[in-house]
Amino acid sequence: PASLVPAIGDALGFVFQGQIEPRIQLLNHLAAKRALLILDNIEHLLGGVDLLAEILAHAPGVKLLATSRERVNLHAEWLFDVQGLPVPLSDQVDGADDYASVALFVQSACRTQAGFELRAEELPWVVHICRVLEGMPLAIELAAAWVSMLTCHEIAQEIDRSLDFLTTSMRDVPARQQSLRAVFDHSWNLLSAEERKMLSRLAVFQGGFERERAAQVAGATLPALLSFVSKSLLRRAECGCHDLHEVVRQYALAHLADDPQDEMATRDRHCDLYLALLRDRERALKSAAQRETIRELTDAIDNVRAAWTWAIKREKFSLIERALRCFGALYDIRGWLRDGVEQLELLVQALRGRPEDENRQTVLGQALAQQSLLFFRQGQFDRAKTLLDESLALLRPVENPALLTDPLIFSGVIMFLWGEMDRAQSLLDEGLACARAADDPWFAAYALFNTGYISSLQGRYAEGYDEMLAGLALWRRLGDPRATALGLNYISPSAIKLGRHQEAQA
Repeated sequence: PASLVPAIGDALGFVFQGQIEPRIQLLNHLAAKRALLILDNIEHLLGGVDLLAEILAHAPGVKLLATSRERVNLHAEWLFDVQGLPVPLSDQVDGADDYASVALFVQSACRTQAGFELRAEELPWVVHICRVLEGMPLAIELAAAWVSMLTCHEIAQEIDRSLDFLTTSMRDVPARQQSLRAVFDHSWNLLSAEERKMLSRLAVFQGGFERERAAQVAGATLPALLSFVSKSLLRRAECGCHDLHEVVRQYALAHLADDPQDEMATRDRHCDLYLALLRDRERALKSAAQRETIRELTDAIDNVRAAWTWAIKREKFSLIERALRCFGALYDIRGWLRDGVEQLELLVQALRGRPEDENRQTVLGQALAQQSLLFFRQGQFDRAKTLLDESLALLRPVENPALLTDPLIFSGVIMFLWGEMDRAQSLLDEGLACARAADDPWFAAYALFNTGYISSLQGRYAEGYDEMLAGLALWRRLGDPRATALGLNYISPSAIKLGRHQEAQA
């Protein structure tokens, strides 16, 4: 900061003379000037911010354009957030080379390797690189510098592994820009010890977080969050949520790993919070609040996945058990079938590797039931039925009707689709009894409705219509729009068969 006055004088070509304080001489010189004074990278000079305020007060013809990773915090300040270059959508390959981020990668690669051409098979990996780096120009240039040694696929893999990969040996690049780590070291060193601890803990969040959850997981206070936003380390979205730029998150996460005990405790709090969110939203996901609940859980899905993976690693199987049904229902409703199967397979394999006991038996049985649902939705009926048979074999000895409801009713639906009506009816009747014993109206409705549909297919239209109406009434009482819509579609043909055309139309 002490060098700010002579540096501005040098830029203006102004020579300081006499005994008058240089600061006063500079202000007097600027007073009659009309100028645009550009101050680049001044976050480490904010101790001299009083000079900027005096320039604005004494020199009305002078405008200041400052770049900084931290707010200057002057009343006259107008903020403009500089974002990364535009990046393509994750699955967008056609037209991706029209995006500035991809164009910068190609341009930088051509400087490194003469005659470089971006081949079609490499384009998705360049898109991935640009998206992970969120269009950050320096990071893209550092990544592209590796094309003489690695394929774009290999560069993407190295970036996913560690940010330390992004370095350069160019002699004419400032030290603070020779690696991505050096860029963030500069900002990190400007934080207090308490701010560093909070920021590193916030790095366990993925895909954004609310400030209440930041307080629960990271101990982050509102003033701290405001400070991180003002220092360009944290972003606040229009919805009110916050998130870290992915490269900032990876950098801070590396610092969290320096304290394994704190990292474990932070990840445990994050895991407990998001699996509890799943547990608490199970009923809402099958109610009139379904749409809002889907939106909430979709917004939180990256954090849910991270919590799920950590819970498996830490063998928090009791916590997972309470979240399983909501997990299966959410992935079913959203159509995330393949991803859901893979996430559940991580749990299944972890449980299969444990010694047999009742807790392992109940969690594995329920996990297989939810996995079978997602296989069923993909049309893999054989695979689904095999898992359901194993699920029932594990859960029947526990003698808890609440655990049997899902595999019994899912099995009944598959048997009905295979044309084995008597077996389907038997499974659905048992599932209905379990649902009622467990006070589970949604699955009771599911069993009733499918029983009625079977009756209608067998020509017992009046009987089937009444059973379907009873199931539909339960879904309507719960307010579940998806199940109600499904039921209305399937009950209409029975109404037509019974000559109830007005009801069918309605």
